[in-house]
Amino acid sequence: MRWFLPVLTAVYLLQSASCRDDSKSSIDDDALDVRCCGVHAGRPHFEELFQVASQAVVNVSASFRLPIPERLLRSRKRKTVAAVIRSLGSGFIVDTKGYVITCYSVVRDAISIEIVLSDSRRLAANLVGFDEIWDLAVLKIPAEHSLRRLVFGDSERTLLGTWVAAIGYPFGLEHTMTVGVLSGYYHDSARNAFDGWLVTDAAVNPGSNGGPLLNLSGEVIGVNYVASGSNEDIGIAVDSKHAVRLIKSVDQGLGMKRIWWLGCWVQIMDAKLAESFGLERVMGVLVNQVRADSPAERAGIRVADVILSVDKKPVHTPQEFIISMGTQAPEDSVGVQVYRSGKIYTLEIKPADFLKSDDVESK
Repeated sequence: MRWFLPVLTAVYLLQSASCRDDSKSSIDDDALDVRCCGVHAGRPHFEELFQVASQAVVNVSASFRLPIPERLLRSRKRKTVAAVIRSLGSGFIVDTKGYVITCYSVVRDAISIEIVLSDSRRLAANLVGFDEIWDLAVLKIPAEHSLRRLVFGDSERTLLGTWVAAIGYPFGLEHTMTVGVLSGYYHDSARNAFDGWLVTDAAVNPGSNGGPLLNLSGEVIGVNYVASGSNEDIGIAVDSKHAVRLIKSVDQGLGMKRIWWLGCWVQIMDAKLAESFGLERVMGVLVNQVRADSPAERAGIRVADVILSVDKKPVHTPQEFIISMGTQAPEDSVGVQVYRSGKIYTLEIKPADFLKSDDVESK
């Protein structure tokens, strides 16, 4: 057994050296991709993760016009009809083209957007793409050779209980980092979303929304999100795959996606449900609720319908159904194929704007 200790020590040193080498390459001045090895000897090194990843995290400041009530204008005899207010959020650089990811709610309807880099440089930004479904936005700043960027990781390979870190500018403060573990997945019934949201006990406070949720390799697995009325003891992040999809849409000139409300809720089908409905195999999604006087009810969709396709494209999960509907224009009707009592019907549904629906706002 005398050989055991030397071999074990050699393995330990080899692993530690590997991490040190990776971390050194990640902070090379000539490197644009920000990566790091935040684990040494099996223990997380958050100070190194923060030092490296924070270089690509930015502060997002947006200006808005706030209408002033006429009664105030009369009493003070002012000609101004609007005041300018500012919102604060976070974001992160993802491309040397100057693309910055943030939350759409931070910049929605802004008259101007300013980005503050980690070295305090201030740059004007333009909104070039957004996704209301996942509250994501892509901003564009002047491309510079010195811009650091974060890379995306695969959240689906991140196990529950894995260490994660959230970086941002909460309450307008300088760079801050909170840490925790990936705790689970969040269900947003208002958007009828059964996946795409990550839950962590790393705090995400106002101002941190739009910042990155990172694994210990410095890869972005989520975009931090501050939900109204959310519990302060948990943090929520949008799965990074939706940000990747949005950036690809921007590159293709298709960077705008709105939320269209249907007023029906769906769930995933499994083998037992498929058999009980007389289906030969698992297919489609099951409607489990339909709101009165909603676009879905007006189209004829009923509880216990199995939705098989949208615009002739098969759907297999609730998320596929949401994304398929999210690509439709509200002025146009879309064909939805449903299975009901052994027969297949094609219904025409005309979605409504989620953010302008009185029914949704009153929920």
